[in-house]
Amino acid sequence: QQELPREIPSSLPVYQLQRPTATRAALSALAKRIAPSENGVGEFTDAGDWLGYREGLHEFEVHKRSGALGFRHLERYGVELDTPFELRDADAVKIAQGLIQQARLVPMKEARMERVTHLHGALARVDDGGQPEEKILDAGVLFRRIVNGVPVTGPGGTVLVHVGPDK
Repeated sequence: QQELPREIPSSLPVYQLQRPTATRAALSALAKRIAPSENGVGEFTDAGDWLGYREGLHEFEVHKRSGALGFRHLERYGVELDTPFELRDADAVKIAQGLIQQARLVPMKEARMERVTHLHGALARVDDGGQPEEKILDAGVLFRRIVNGVPVTGPGGTVLVHVGPDK
């Protein structure tokens, strides 16, 4: 959360970020950086404001106006693993930083790690009195984009990387 200054400066810098590139070429290039495949053949879908690309078990999407990106491994997405989540926050941050650099989402000098969140799940069995068994499912590492010391708000202002127990 940002604090407002006590005094209003006589001038403020105003920045305009590069418009998102939501093209087939840009999306397939991103896919190659994140999950290179052997054959490099995929299929595109164009659904209104979203452009999608699927190659094997990897699915990528970009919102044409905001540039919001999504990436899923179709065998892992939404599947609760038997593997317990035991990754320390510092290790989840390193993994997330590695993905941001590999995918070239934003320059790391502009990405300030803001916080690590965790998705919790619980299962209660009827046969043992319904006592819930809670566990952590993943870590969400949130980065805030900073340009010349100025936090970016709106499209391009944050990057959230989900890290599962299987890394």
